[in-house]
Amino acid sequence: MMNIELQKKAANRFLFDGRGFSWFLLISVSLVFTFILSPDLGLKRYTYRLGDVAMRDIKAPFDFLIEDMDATDENRKQAIQAVQTVYDHDTTMVVDITNRIHKAFSEVRELINLLKKNSATDAFKMEDKTGIESPDRNISYMNDILKLKKNFEQTL
Repeated sequence: MMNIELQKKAANRFLFDGRGFSWFLLISVSLVFTFILSPDLGLKRYTYRLGDVAMRDIKAPFDFLIEDMDATDENRKQAIQAVQTVYDHDTTMVVDITNRIHKAFSEVRELINLLKKNSATDAFKMEDKTGIESPDRNISYMNDILKLKKNFEQTL
């Protein structure tokens, strides 16, 4: 019996002492808020079967993807039509570039062959064709070929 009275005195001293009461109040309020705000403590789990009516709104634990295929296809078509053409596809470009390259190099080959032959009559023919004066025996092949550079670049 005496033991119970000593425990009551100790409890009264703890509760009504300034520090003890503050700690008791803090712990009590924290526990109450924890139970109120805890989502799992207040939720009841219901199991529904097909055709059952829910008692209240049910929130899904994750997102569901429900795709509207018709609207998606329509949005894709609109996006395709909204894209502007960035380039024009020219199917004849490869043939044209190949012909220009062959023409440019064949003109240079002709000049080199004419310079090697050192024939005055052929050089005059080349002068009419390319606009380059006839090769002089004192000028090197390289200088004559460099004269053709501008025509070569324009042909390419």
